[in-house]
Amino acid sequence: MSSVRAYRFQLRLRPAHEAQLRRIAGGLRWVWNQALAEQRARHARGEKYAAYGEMCKWLTAWRNAAETGWLAEGPIHPQQQTLKRLDEAYKRFFAKTGGFPSFKRRGQEPGVRFPDAKQFSLDAANGRIKLPKLGWVRMRMSQPVAGILRNVSLTRERNHWYASIQVLVSETLPALDVAPTLGIDLGVAAFAATSEGVVMAPLKALARQQVRIRRYQRSVSRKMKDSANRRKAAERLERLHRRIARQRSDWLHKLTTEIAGRHPVIALEDLRVKNMSTSARGTADQPGKNVRQKAALNRSILDAAWGEFARQISYKVQCRGGQVILVNPAYTSR
Repeated sequence: MSSVRAYRFQLRLRPAHEAQLRRIAGGLRWVWNQALAEQRARHARGEKYAAYGEMCKWLTAWRNAAETGWLAEGPIHPQQQTLKRLDEAYKRFFAKTGGFPSFKRRGQEPGVRFPDAKQFSLDAANGRIKLPKLGWVRMRMSQPVAGILRNVSLTRERNHWYASIQVLVSETLPALDVAPTLGIDLGVAAFAATSEGVVMAPLKALARQQVRIRRYQRSVSRKMKDSANRRKAAERLERLHRRIARQRSDWLHKLTTEIAGRHPVIALEDLRVKNMSTSARGTADQPGKNVRQKAALNRSILDAAWGEFARQISYKVQCRGGQVILVNPAYTSR
């Protein structure tokens, strides 16, 4: 039995590599927008939707045309993957499980994905990866990559690029008919209370930054729309939210790794976080009660990230041959 695991590392790019990656990502955005424009034009003419195979023929024509021959300077596989993503977006729209695909603006470039392990090479000993049209690129490898390489995706977050490497690993069979060695009860005032009598205080990454968040939000709202100062203020607010998310993720990873390393079978509440954090605002005809108090509770629930905690501890215990048993949350706090 095997499963897919992903490793994410920050790239250490030279200026030439970064410039080339930006050009490749810009070409992918152009491919997405051009294919979407062609699909809309076909719909206006009363023609049928062009599937992925036909869109690949458009890509071949664009790469061979004189005015768009610059597309051939970038690798073809990420461009094909961009068309596949557009095809999947249309399928979700037709199935009424997603919205209509929209054009991508500058800064919204799709990720650079190489879908086959034959298209890249990993040199883990020297912390680098070889990519088409780029060559060897160094990475900040914080842990070894174990498993059979499957694909790699490059994404940009502001001024940094990241590589997500998917591997296929052999999965250890879970422990069966074994009583849980630890029970965990999640809460707001205390993040978790275990059957061992340990009470864990919450991180409150969002709550500790509420004053600064409100100040940054006011700064954004006071700037003129579409101005450079508004863009700078929005970027500052985004950096703060990204910092909060990274603090929460780091704290959860350390906590779940420590727990998973000591307990093979864990009993955990099967919480419906989405239902628990619904708004109490109501409607204009039937307004809700205690809306501000419920909004503060919802914010605390989402700040605690119970769902992410359950996801992390589940796969970490499973990788060690253990099992997480989800139980009915009724009366578990007792």
